[in-house]
Amino acid sequence: MGCAVAALASAASAGAAPPLLPARAFQAPESCTLEPFVDANAEQRERQMSRDCGRDRLQMRLATPRVRPLDPGPGRLELEVDQLVTLRADDVTASARLGWAGSRQEDRPGMQTDRALIAAGGLWRLDRRWALAMKVGRDLGATVRSRATLSGLYRHAERDLLFMQLSAEDAGLAPTVGWRWWLAPRASFDFVARRMPSSAVEPSLVLQVLGFGR
Repeated sequence: MGCAVAALASAASAGAAPPLLPARAFQAPESCTLEPFVDANAEQRERQMSRDCGRDRLQMRLATPRVRPLDPGPGRLELEVDQLVTLRADDVTASARLGWAGSRQEDRPGMQTDRALIAAGGLWRLDRRWALAMKVGRDLGATVRSRATLSGLYRHAERDLLFMQLSAEDAGLAPTVGWRWWLAPRASFDFVARRMPSSAVEPSLVLQVLGFGR
């Protein structure tokens, strides 16, 4: 009797339909990368291409350091806020980021702005293989700087990734080309070449093996 019940249970489980949604469908997406003054690497560009990001993010830091080591208590208040908001549609992902850092000391009334950052970015998927991405940002710190980038991404052979980027910086225009070639399911080869506004070329070669040593 026990063997018959076990056989029936095994047959039922073998004939069970697969789940309608994969397990990752119930996992919250990661925050999109929006660093206007730092170029995304090949892995981040792959995530952009697959639209595997979109979670909002809010980071805050509050500190009360002593201005002088011998002070009896905190003499300075520091506050940092970094907010990232992302909107997703069928083929468009748009993000906006606002950062602010300020401080207050006993001899200065009110909060003083030490640094501020405003940035926006987005990705438009033209089809399964092609996408356009852009970023623009302005940093208001000790020195004011601005940067804007426009990138074209192409997925070759369903997995390899080619991209071209043009950056408009304070020093001039800087083009970048790159290629991520998957040698095996867990090994990739990344090549990136960036021409600086000074006409110098900065090449980069990276071999990445996932799960090495496990």
